[in-house]
Amino acid sequence: MIIAPERLSMFWSFIRSSPFTNMFYPLVLFIHKPKRAHLYFLLTYVIVFITNGLEKEISKYIYNLFGVDSFPVIGKGERPEGASNCGTYLVFPDKPALSYGMPSGHSELGWFFSTYIILDILSKKSVRKYNSIVLLISMITLIAYAFVNSYARVAIEKCHTSGQVLVGGFLGVVKGLFFHILGRVVI
Repeated sequence: MIIAPERLSMFWSFIRSSPFTNMFYPLVLFIHKPKRAHLYFLLTYVIVFITNGLEKEISKYIYNLFGVDSFPVIGKGERPEGASNCGTYLVFPDKPALSYGMPSGHSELGWFFSTYIILDILSKKSVRKYNSIVLLISMITLIAYAFVNSYARVAIEKCHTSGQVLVGGFLGVVKGLFFHILGRVVI
């Protein structure tokens, strides 16, 4: 198999590596300022990372239980035909993707990361200090980052269907809301 040239670009490589690179943000925050909130964000990110593998297994079981390849609205559970090199980093020689596609972990983690940070920004008492334009640009940037991450999994990487990234994105937003609310209670 030949890897498409756009997959080799530095920008798309950064997007592809996002499940690991996103983890550095809460890690660096915690190292710089060891606060429980920073450790909590890091731990919740790791939980979302790990639970995606479980969601893929549950999803595969449900598709097999019903004996279908596809469900209305969300579509196929298997990765698209010809999907290869779908991990966090490209490997050479190119290898076919063997893991299940539903839901997209990259999409879930990207949307979780962005949702959690946006909610964290909006819940701070210090939000009044910042210019509303800066806050708006920050939130738009985070949403664009999550969207580009999801888009890349379908259009650039060809590792997921639109339904798989939509389900992953939905789960990421829900987990971002859940863990943010839980964090306000626990921390």
